Amino acid sequence: LPALLASRPRARVLIVGGNDVSYGARPTDGRSWKDIFLDEVRPRIPPADLARVHFLGNLRYDHFLALLRLSSVHVYLTYPFVLSWSLLEAMSAGCAIVASDTAPLHEAIEHDRTGRLVGFFDGDALVREVGALLDAPQARARLGAAARAFACEHYDLRTGCLPAQLRWVARLATPPACSPFAPGAKRRPRAPPRPTPRPVARPSPPRRRAAAPSSASFPVRPCWACWPRPRAARPRAMRGS
Repeated sequence: LPALLASRPRARVLIVGGNDVSYGARPTDGRSWKDIFLDEVRPRIPPADLARVHFLGNLRYDHFLALLRLSSVHVYLTYPFVLSWSLLEAMSAGCAIVASDTAPLHEAIEHDRTGRLVGFFDGDALVREVGALLDAPQARARLGAAARAFACEHYDLRTGCLPAQLRWVARLATPPACSPFAPGAKRRPRAPPRPTPRPVARPSPPRRRAAAPSSASFPVRPCWACWPRPRAARPRAMRGS
């Protein structure tokens, strides 16, 4: 940013986005990422140049589209992540895009065809490509037209994305030709059900009376309080009565 402002004394930098965190972690010192990065480059930016940097915060959708239409160069830097909808909006608006040469952008940005790609950490290349496009209105128009055509062909909801999703769902719902459930497929005849075996009546073994266990079967002396006691003998005085 300091080199870009120094090389382009009439350029204005418009930065869109709020101070809240959407995907990453919050700073541990309580500050916002905007304040952290701005404090990092502030010593190298004169106050007059810093006045040409505008933080617009979160914009309404119609205001965001108007901003894309009036911008000369759209700069988009990102780590390897998903392809952002804001990049697709910039392409559909016909912006001349300078983007980082990272994985998610290779799907939509082809160097010098739908945009310009630079190394994520190559600040000199970023300043060089932005300056080259600012000096070449014909190149900006060519890249913007190609970017819009690519976005309309591959990412339009009614003519691109939605029909592709419906075709994908239809393929999942239709079984392949080799499947036995495909229309017209010959199915193997079902095997006849196996006969249910009848239960066979078997005579039950005779019951045996369990013999009283002997004292030898006990590891210890049996408890006579629990063992059935023999019948008590009648007293002698009652015999013969």
